[in-house]
Amino acid sequence: MNEAAGFFERALQVNPRDTHARYNLANALVIQQRWEPAANEFRKVLADNPDNSGARQRLGEVLRLLGYQSAKRAVSMRRLRSGASRYTSDRTTRCCTAI
Repeated sequence: MNEAAGFFERALQVNPRDTHARYNLANALVIQQRWEPAANEFRKVLADNPDNSGARQRLGEVLRLLGYQSAKRAVSMRRLRSGASRYTSDRTTRCCTAI
């Protein structure tokens, strides 16, 4: 899978704003069990496209693997208390990058 990660990294060198390549790189990093770099890539995807539910779900999975269960729960509770939709882009981006 290192080969796939290398391919997506090269694609991002050509076009750093390619969210599909970034999402696929993050998934390749998950397969390699490189949790922190994967989480960082998922955060970048969400910064460019806050409505990307796949990236949001995968980021949550990676954060759980990293032991951020209580932080993720706190983010969810803050979102519920504020009445924010799960698709509210500004708040979602801030929550995901804050963790």
